Amino acid sequence: MVARIDPASGPPAAVAAESRPTLPRELAAVVPRRIRAAGLVYGIVFAVMWGAQLLIGYASGGPYPHRFPWAPPEQVALLPRVYYYLPDVVFAAAVLLGVATVVTANRVRLTPTGAQKLSHGFLFLTSALIALAESWGPLPPFLNGISWLAAWLAVYPVLVPSPPRRALAWGVAAASTLPAAYGLSIAIFGAGAGAAVIAPRIIGCYAAVAAGFIAARTMYALGRQVESARELGAYTLLEKLGQGGMGEVWRAEHRLLARPAAVKIIRPDHRAGDHGDVLRRRFEREARATARLQSAHTIEIFDYGGLSDGTFYYVMELLDGIDLESLVQRFGPLPSARVAQIVIQACNSLEEAHEQGLLHRDVKPANLFLCRKGADVDFVKILDFGLVKALEAAPAAPAAPAAPARAQSPVPFATRLTADGMTSGTPAYMAPEAATGGKQIDGRADIYSLGCVAYYLLTGAPVFGGSPMKILLAHVNEPPASPSERTERPIDRGLEAVIMRCLSKRREGRPSSARELADALSSLQIEEPWTRDQAEAWWREHMPPRPASGSFTLAAVPGDSGLPSDVDLSATATADTRPMPSVPPATKPPPVAAAARPVGPRS
Repeated sequence: MVARIDPASGPPAAVAAESRPTLPRELAAVVPRRIRAAGLVYGIVFAVMWGAQLLIGYASGGPYPHRFPWAPPEQVALLPRVYYYLPDVVFAAAVLLGVATVVTANRVRLTPTGAQKLSHGFLFLTSALIALAESWGPLPPFLNGISWLAAWLAVYPVLVPSPPRRALAWGVAAASTLPAAYGLSIAIFGAGAGAAVIAPRIIGCYAAVAAGFIAARTMYALGRQVESARELGAYTLLEKLGQGGMGEVWRAEHRLLARPAAVKIIRPDHRAGDHGDVLRRRFEREARATARLQSAHTIEIFDYGGLSDGTFYYVMELLDGIDLESLVQRFGPLPSARVAQIVIQACNSLEEAHEQGLLHRDVKPANLFLCRKGADVDFVKILDFGLVKALEAAPAAPAAPAAPARAQSPVPFATRLTADGMTSGTPAYMAPEAATGGKQIDGRADIYSLGCVAYYLLTGAPVFGGSPMKILLAHVNEPPASPSERTERPIDRGLEAVIMRCLSKRREGRPSSARELADALSSLQIEEPWTRDQAEAWWREHMPPRPASGSFTLAAVPGDSGLPSDVDLSATATADTRPMPSVPPATKPPPVAAAARPVGPRS
């Protein structure tokens, strides 16, 4: 039988309740650690107190005749010997309980519900042992101060968070162990001073429970506020992965499907003024443009939206792998066949973007991500369409007498989101026509940038170095050295020729499209191929698969080069790279077929 869910009413109550933790995530995450700490402190305190009692007793001529010094000697003499040993049993049980709790919290992977059950059981048992240790024996004529149990009941809800009602219920149960323990002592040893002595201590325990309930309720409310602030649409933010000029990237999870994702956020900054408005519009453009693309080699967008406070966000797949800039920095230049296969896959993404009239404008190693996708490895994803530009101009706005002159500007609408006086992209990977601020830019600018990426992968160095201005001038005026002149590593001559063609100063000298570049690379007969077995062995050795529990490899945060990607020529030559994890996305159309058979996608 299939249950039908009315979209208007939301999921069934049972499903919603099961998907919602009893504690806010921030508090639930610390419960196992706090239980471990509480067990350790509890065991140590009881061990010290037990040892101190034994030492004091032996120093006075033996522990047991002096166990109840306030009781009349004749009464003590009549007590069965087992009554003297019971406090030692209680102290030993308390130490063992502390040790067992620490071991359980360390070795057992506790769910939020399991952690709460362990916490409540620990509170009740520890309270019962404190009550027995405190009340056992003939009642003294008077008792000074509050009960040790009251102090424990007041501190525990602060130390180990719990939902307020459960904290109250278990606190009352734990406090009730003291009157029960006193009742047992009175039944065995006699009433003595009776209620006049023990009543204040019992009342103090219940007062401590009330104080603990207030503390638990306050912590719970604060935790809910934090959790509410971390909820965007259907997603809950779990961990910040990176932060840059354009906002933040978080690891997140769908609240009902438990699907991991990465969420990119731009928060309103009233200090930024018009500049901040440019950021927000560019951010929204990136989400819309990327969501239009269906290539398996383009980062997938699940959702995007905005909040009433001006916060804008979009949700994308979480990738398990490493960006190409970090790959070269950690492992050095790549072999020719592997570079060819990486570039072929990147061409698949760019081909679709160009066919839809979109330029990426910031193709660079940090924006190409090498990852796992299902059973495939060395799978390329292109990230960060934050500088994407429409190839065709938007229709001109109708003339208006009072409109400022720039309203009639022939510049395409998308390019107006770039700040005046700024060059879009990263200097080390920028085409000559983009470096000079030319308006006649097409997909061959991305081809040039991809050639710069392949050059970097082969040599471990960018095509040109120096200050940003020097790099831009070199892209415009200086012929690049061939990759084989920059490294002693063997480089396939055919691959080198294709890369140098991509780096032509004149657009007409480059491959006319991403498809043409992919076909040229696919036709190469590279002597030392990069096989699937080699790729899988490399990933097993250097980046083994992570457990399905959600522990992810950190690599570059996609799409957060920030406004400085519209490069201020006084800035550094390369943009920020930060770490980020990931998960394979839904199935998409297959990549460009290639004779060299890229390792990433299966044929």
